[in-house]
Amino acid sequence: MSAVAPYLPYTAAALMAGVTSGGGMPPIPRGVTPLPFPAAGAVLAGVAILLAAVAAATTIRRDIT
Repeated sequence: MSAVAPYLPYTAAALMAGVTSGGGMPPIPRGVTPLPFPAAGAVLAGVAILLAAVAAATTIRRDIT
């Protein structure tokens, strides 16, 4: 689990915010090496883009006039 932990959105955001390994709620696994700040930002941006794409694809478009 700790191999992929830095790439998970919560862990990336928490480590960017300065939470140390073992801290946070839920706790970040001990021994996790944080990603560099730009890489963590890219992980979070990627998740946001993915969620926006899924939302746009699943939204039903209707004429409301």
